[in-house]
Order: sequence, then C-alpha cells, then structure tokens
Amino acid sequence: MHPAIRVLALALAAMFAALVQSAEAPRENFESDRFWLQPYEPTRAGVTSDNDDRTFLDVTLSVKMPLKVLDYMFEMPEFQQRKSELFIAFTGRFSFYWFGRESSPIIGKRFNPKLAWRLTDRRETGFDSCARAGDAPAVPPQAAGVFIEARDYGSLPCGPIVRESYVELSYAHESNGQTVASEAEYRVAQEAALLKDGRIEYADDYISRGWDYLGLTYKPRPCEACENSRRRLSYYANLRYFLDRGVLQGRAEEWNDWELFAARGKKRSEVNGIAVMAKLQGHTCMNDQGRPCAGAKVGDWKLVAGYETGHEKIFRHHTLRLEAGLQVLQLPLSVWWQHGYANDLARYYLKGHSYGIGFDIGSF
Repeated sequence: MHPAIRVLALALAAMFAALVQSAEAPRENFESDRFWLQPYEPTRAGVTSDNDDRTFLDVTLSVKMPLKVLDYMFEMPEFQQRKSELFIAFTGRFSFYWFGRESSPIIGKRFNPKLAWRLTDRRETGFDSCARAGDAPAVPPQAAGVFIEARDYGSLPCGPIVRESYVELSYAHESNGQTVASEAEYRVAQEAALLKDGRIEYADDYISRGWDYLGLTYKPRPCEACENSRRRLSYYANLRYFLDRGVLQGRAEEWNDWELFAARGKKRSEVNGIAVMAKLQGHTCMNDQGRPCAGAKVGDWKLVAGYETGHEKIFRHHTLRLEAGLQVLQLPLSVWWQHGYANDLARYYLKGHSYGIGFDIGSF
C-alpha cells in the first residue's frame, strides 16, 4: 500500500474511533485516568480554502499521553483539590489535494510534539448533576444557574458538578516536516511545481520550517456572571516564546533571502506568541433535570473568537480567528474564518485569509 494511503486510512480510522467515543461522552469522562490516550487540541476533519492555495481536505489529529510519575504529588489535605499532571502531547495537521493540484497526495502542515506539566484546580460547585438513589433530591441546576456538560459529571452520569482552572507549562517543538533548506533545493522544487501544477509558488509548501518554544497556558474558572444553566463563557490565554536555538530544533528555520516572497519575511516571534481566546457554549435543548437533551436533532452550539500577535514588535502584526459550531444529528459541525498569519507554517510570515467547514471531535 502506498505510504500516503496508509496515512489517510489511519487518519480516517482515528477520526471514526473518536466519533464513536464522543457519542459515549455522557457515560465516560475524556479526562478520566482510565484513558491512556486523551484529546488535547481539537481533532478536526474538514475542508479549508486559503486565499493563496487550492481548496483541500484538512485533517488535524491531536492526543496527549499522561506520564504517571507525578500521580502522588500534592497529596497533602490543603492540595486535595489540585491535580498535577505531566504528559506528552502531539498535534499533527495534514492536507489532502484530490483535485486541481498534485500533492502525492499529502502535504504535512504541522508537527507539534511537546512535554508539558499542568496543575489543575478542581472545585465542586455544591450541586449534583442529578439526584441519586438514597440521596436527598439535588437542587435543580436551572435554579443554581449551573451549566452542565458531559465532562462535569466525572466518570458517572450523576455526580458532583466540578469547575476547573489550570496552568500549563511546556517545552515544545513545532515544524512542518518538510526538507527544502537550501536555494539549490528550492530551485528544483520550483521547477517541479511549475511542471506539475503550473504554479511556481507551490514550491514554498516544501520549505523546511522549525522552532522550539516555551509555552504557558492559563484557563481560569468561568465567573459567576459568565454562565447560567443554558450557556457558559470560557476564556484562555496562551503565551509562546520562540527560541532562536532549541534542544530539539537546533537553529530555528525561518524565512530565507532566496525565497519567492523574501521581501515580506518576518521572524515567527513577530507574528505569533501572545494569544487570547473566548468560547461561548450553549444548550439548545434541556430536560427537567437541567441536562442537555439526549439524542436531540439539533444539540449544543458554540461561538469562538481568538486573537494573536507576536511577542516581538507586539501588536504590530495581528491574527483574528472566528468559529461557530452546532451539533446536528449528534455530529459536531463547525465553520471558521481566519485573517492574519501562520495558518500555514510554510508561509507563516505572509498575511492572508482562510475559511473552512468540518467536524470537531473531543472539544466541542
């Protein structure tokens, strides 16, 4: 079997397995210790259109694997609500061109392994998701103004409703997995792109990019005014400091003076590094216990807004991203639009726009 076909088959199999598992989300918490591999960033399959490229099938796979060496950290009573977790995560993004462009048939867009440590503060709201046998009736979440989703239940459908905040520190490597690193190789790639597709600029997709960076992510608990029984507003801050030389990357691979668009070249740290995001989630249907309706044809919805700028020359270069999602027939359908930089690492320093549609798994 052709290696590209194997990659496609594995990607589709992983997405199918994730969809099946997501259908069981009300019964099992994705964050449960019973899962060895867990979701990390959104796993997504869809179609994307960039202003400087052909429309392509866009697949992102993201998982994390906990390392159990810190299981017994923070066991003192005053730290019972905290969970310390060391883990390895990997996110990969791939584009499939089936019509209008030769890509054999896959082009790697992003490979992002990281080693991270997360400290999570979990606090119960004082309410159960539903009454249990032998217990006093639970306070209806509607009256408490509590937004309930599957991950709030713990490992059982009924149980205490928990709110989480966390701080995550990481050392990561990010690259596009390509190999063109010299002017001679680039000229050959340009000739091949012109011969295959008639577009010399497609050679840029094969320029090698790579960085190591230090990361810090912070997610506070939603404020009381930010949620009620039907909707919740969450927010995140993400800082990345890109290193000129790193342990995994060595010297950072950024723009080169022999590239087609070299006159517009910028360091990665000028366009990325400081990001904030807000996510508004809501239920379209709720039952008498204040839980999302099971099997509803039209389910939960989300609206996401993100902003990013560089940690060098801050606020000079900007990226804005908007997303909207709706569960239709239990499928988490999302649409998105982005204007700014680094949607494609190969051309990270070029300002452009993109939009797409697809399915989000494990993070709706």
